[in-house]
Parts: sequence; C-alpha cells; structure tokens
Amino acid sequence: MSEFGEIVTPPDVERSVLAGLKEWSSTYLRLMERHTGRNLNALPDIASWRAADTMAERFPEQQIPACQVMIATDAVLDTQAQGMMGTFAGDIDVLVQSTEPERARELALLYAYAHGLLLLQQPQLDKTLNIAGMVWERIGAPAVGKAEGRWLALGTIHVVVAVQGIASPLAGPAEPIETEPPAGPQAEHTRVILEGEP
Repeated sequence: MSEFGEIVTPPDVERSVLAGLKEWSSTYLRLMERHTGRNLNALPDIASWRAADTMAERFPEQQIPACQVMIATDAVLDTQAQGMMGTFAGDIDVLVQSTEPERARELALLYAYAHGLLLLQQPQLDKTLNIAGMVWERIGAPAVGKAEGRWLALGTIHVVVAVQGIASPLAGPAEPIETEPPAGPQAEHTRVILEGEP
C-alpha cells in the first residue's frame, strides 16, 4: 500500500467478477446438466468473456455462448471513519443460441441461473478484493431473436457486490507531487558484505 492508501477502481471490481466467473463457470454448468438430466458437456462452456460498458457493442461477432459483465454501471460509495465501501450493481448477460426459440430461451435461463448461483455461493471471486457481500437480485431472459438461421437468447442476472477498501479518506500525500508518486518507502543505498574465501 502506498501513501495514497487503499485503491479499488470500478474496473478492478469488474475484472474480479469476471475472473471469479471464469474460474467457477464450468463447475456450475455441469451442475445444471445433472439437475436437468442432460449429458455431460451438453451445455457448452462459455466461449468468450468480456467486461464492457457500452450497450451498442454487446457481443460483436464473438463465439457463443458468450458472457458479458457490466457491474460498474451503478455504484454507491459509503465513506466510513477509516475507509470507504463501494456497492456496485449491474448485470451479467449470457448469449446462447439454438435452432428453436423455446430452447434458446430455456438455455438462456439455465446459463443465467448457473452464474447467479455461482456468485451467490462463491462471493470471494478471485480473492483479490475484500468482498463484504454479494446479492443476486434478478434473473430473466429479456431478448430472443433470430439471426442467420439460428435463434439467439440473452439470459441476464442482476447482482450487487459490496467491496470494502475502495479508498482511504485519511491517507494521501502531505503535499502535491509533480513527478510519479512513490510506491512506498525506498532505500537510497544498499551495502552488501560478503564473507568467506575470495
């Protein structure tokens, strides 16, 4: 930690959520296969992952199933005596495909449920952040459409992630720094004494 104290940016939160999803996704898709009586690997693993913040560029020519994380869309910051907590709310979308619209919608809901359950049961994500809580609020399949002979469906979950240590209100340099801020205390000289035969 530097003299600026703790720093966790919204992209840091999205990266941690994405890393946690990547690590656990296959485990929870296998669970959905067992729960629904499907064969092993009947639900393909997520083929492409992204953290994005623009609705216009959702899943551009990516492999499907595809997952997009937009958790930093809405954040509430709570300053406390020694630190700051951030509560980040947003959506995780999974795009799936099938030859039939009903099956595409069912797949979208199964993929969304699998990843909602994942976050509910594995809230520490990739263990890089101090997660104070994880809430899975909503699930749905808001969009089904046809493209080039296949049906696409979007499964969505809405989650809220509370992260401690977003910033340190009592930290910061004593005066402005015009060059690159130091990472922390640094030694100016090092003396090495070697003992033994030359």
